[in-house]
Amino acid sequence: MSAFREYRPSIAAFLLMMAMSLTTTALSFFVGPVCEALNIGRGSFTIYYSIMTLTGAGAIPLLGQWINQKGVRGILTLSSFWIAGGLMGFSFSQNLWMFYLLAALMGLFGTSCMSLCANVIVQQSYSSTRASSLLGLVMSGSGIGGMIWSNVVPGIIASFGWRFGYRMLGFCWLVLAVLAVLILGKQ
Repeated sequence: MSAFREYRPSIAAFLLMMAMSLTTTALSFFVGPVCEALNIGRGSFTIYYSIMTLTGAGAIPLLGQWINQKGVRGILTLSSFWIAGGLMGFSFSQNLWMFYLLAALMGLFGTSCMSLCANVIVQQSYSSTRASSLLGLVMSGSGIGGMIWSNVVPGIIASFGWRFGYRMLGFCWLVLAVLAVLILGKQ
């Protein structure tokens, strides 16, 4: 068995964690520019992130059941487009309530979904001994992604504006997540 074929699930899960870091790290760089452009307070604006996180926490039990019934690949495909659409939707938001609405919708298949799917992929693909080691490496994808986005996103926002920045995040999310689904292949 080739090394790529053997570690394909881990590579796919690693890419999912990199995509996840777009919502855990990169969104923080938008607070200042969005609040200034829309003339809203930082506290009021950042509630959207809490809404997204709480919605995700509530959705996890349902996502777990759905993954058991439908398989992880279908959930990932839906999530890829759902979150990319939400991130791109932020770029068209004119009011605070639009951010809140999109955040609530994104929470359903967002960060928590990526983390859950990455975990399930590794647990189902390897023995418990190997899965434990590989899961640690896979989860480092969020840290490595965060490091990359922290160096790239502020420059994109400064050069092209926050609306374009959100569109780029949506595009990056889509590329990483779809690439992960393709690498994962049929389980």
